[in-house]
Amino acid sequence: MSSYNVLDRYHPIVATLYFISVICVVSLNLHPITLMISLIGAITNGIVFRKHDILKYVIAGIPFMIFVTIVNVAFNHKGDTILFYVNYNPITLESVVYGVVLGTLYLTVILWFLSVERVLTSDKILIVTGYLSPEVSLVISMAMRFIPRYKAKLKEIFMAQSCLGNNVKKANFVRKIIISVNCISILITWALENAIETSDTMKCRGFGSKKRRTAYHAVRLKHIDIIAIILILLMDIVMFITSRGVWYSYTTKLSVLFNSRLYIFESVYLVMCSIPTVLTLKDLKKW
Repeated sequence: MSSYNVLDRYHPIVATLYFISVICVVSLNLHPITLMISLIGAITNGIVFRKHDILKYVIAGIPFMIFVTIVNVAFNHKGDTILFYVNYNPITLESVVYGVVLGTLYLTVILWFLSVERVLTSDKILIVTGYLSPEVSLVISMAMRFIPRYKAKLKEIFMAQSCLGNNVKKANFVRKIIISVNCISILITWALENAIETSDTMKCRGFGSKKRRTAYHAVRLKHIDIIAIILILLMDIVMFITSRGVWYSYTTKLSVLFNSRLYIFESVYLVMCSIPTVLTLKDLKKW
């Protein structure tokens, strides 16, 4: 389902730097306010980038959060506040809260990566990696090309085998394994032959003749992109400086510290998480 993407107006490096900053902050900081801001930001940005598709993942992530909490409670018995015992093992309030925090973190990161998947398409990833290393960009582009190509080829092999009387859908369990192994063997043989042909083609075109590969970039950095990069880096620096005031504990005793540095940190992170949503609503209001 397509939707308006405000980050398309900027260079792919801007979106890459933005998502790296947002995800790294919440991954390295398990403060409850940070988690709530990041979760709400992931949901709102997901609605902007994926429309109502994001709600399906939020509902599906709730059982996963419960599972993470149960696993943490079963293996982590640290904490001073004992709720009850199960087979002489204490179930503490701290382990339950920490399990909920971990489950929320995993769900939040997954929701952010859903937005990454919608915003940073394959061509944008190639542009970003091309700046860092054209060789890595070439490998990534070839890998992205091989995955759908091999998938289509495997489907073609299964169809050819079904025409020969080896229909995997109508065979029994043992026969399915034999047919599948045979099809995969054919696919591997075809892939190796194709790799040799690709290597010969690249060699004939002069690949590797120079020490440094160059890359063509159809997208250029504009002034607005540089301003956006500077703003994101400034917010990262402010959060890094004020992160020393962000203190919390989920181990022996639940404890959260509130101070001026925490308020500055959370305010800057709130602004960062809400940037795509605010810009999108602003553009939609114009139209």
